[in-house]
Amino acid sequence: MKLSDDSLAFYKKELNRTILRICLLPEELIHYFTQSYIPNDKTATAKELAEIIITRKEKLQAAAEKIENFQDYKSSLEAQEDILKFLNELEQFKTMGKSVLLTDIKEKQGFYVKKNILKKIIPDYSLSDASESLTLRRDAFSPCLVGCNSFSDEERRYESSNKELIKKIENKYNFYIYNCIFNYMDKKFKEIEFIAQKNNLEFKDILYLKDIFLKRIDKIDFYEAYFKKEFKREGALNLEINHESFLNYIHAKAIASELSNMDKFAYDRMMSPALRNDYLNKIEDISKLSLAYQGSNKKYIIKGFNADIKLQSAYLKETLKPDMACVQKKLINLLEKLQVAENQYYNTLFFAKNFRKRHSSLQVKINEAKNIVDKFLSKEKEFPKNVKHKI
Repeated sequence: MKLSDDSLAFYKKELNRTILRICLLPEELIHYFTQSYIPNDKTATAKELAEIIITRKEKLQAAAEKIENFQDYKSSLEAQEDILKFLNELEQFKTMGKSVLLTDIKEKQGFYVKKNILKKIIPDYSLSDASESLTLRRDAFSPCLVGCNSFSDEERRYESSNKELIKKIENKYNFYIYNCIFNYMDKKFKEIEFIAQKNNLEFKDILYLKDIFLKRIDKIDFYEAYFKKEFKREGALNLEINHESFLNYIHAKAIASELSNMDKFAYDRMMSPALRNDYLNKIEDISKLSLAYQGSNKKYIIKGFNADIKLQSAYLKETLKPDMACVQKKLINLLEKLQVAENQYYNTLFFAKNFRKRHSSLQVKINEAKNIVDKFLSKEKEFPKNVKHKI
């Protein structure tokens, strides 16, 4: 009986899937599997059976290399999805003794089945040995602080968001793409942690920066780029990704261009450039008011004030996460010192001092500067959340 086109296509698909699964089985797993089902006093028989299965597997693999339809399937996205399903099924498989096969062989022989299979498909597979699961080293992306036993609600939200985004990215892509993304995330997360340590950031800031970073990565369609070959692919099957071209592709995207420089990324995320510039402009306005004072008799007062103002400006420019309440307080103190100096100056005068004080051009500048400082922190409210912390 001749098969219909649909039935033939289904048969070929199932045949290819079965061949691929058999070819992926590690020899160590085959030996362990046969031993699990044959009594201990029949060790020689178990070994002989395993050798027969392995020999048949090798012959099947050699024959499959010559089947064009299988080779097309092997390099397809469908095959990669089938491998993922196969790995998940293997992970759940239990022997007659009701123990999980993959757990048994790992604990008794130290052999990681999943890792071995992934090495076959991805020659440069470099994920951590800590776990053979595709959720490898997720904990490394959200490290706990030493001695910290509790987290704030804000930290928990970011922590949860981090894990969900990593899982989403992991599930979205095939092995080749995710391997590159994983290595990229691992590198950039270490950079964020180093920057945080260098700048004495809080734990919530680390989680926040990682969250923004992951949202950037999540917005990039790596699949489209993969199949359009927008980054170089190499290897025997032309499926493996060239890491350098992968990085160039990411950093060429508008949404991820600044990820090439994580110091700048962190600097602009902890305080938006627009808000930081607005604060700097306000400090500059205060400085200009004092510089605009023309009286020569109070230059000594102004000189010290301007030196202190420059320190606040430098702090705001150079600090990753400046404490603006502290800056405002210091500016208020500086203006109070300037006011005291102004009052003391007129207290030393004997002729028309009250009249001259009321008409002091410096007092006008001090009042204008106080008005700017009083509204200092209210500027932050003028910047919507998506502008202050733009993804």
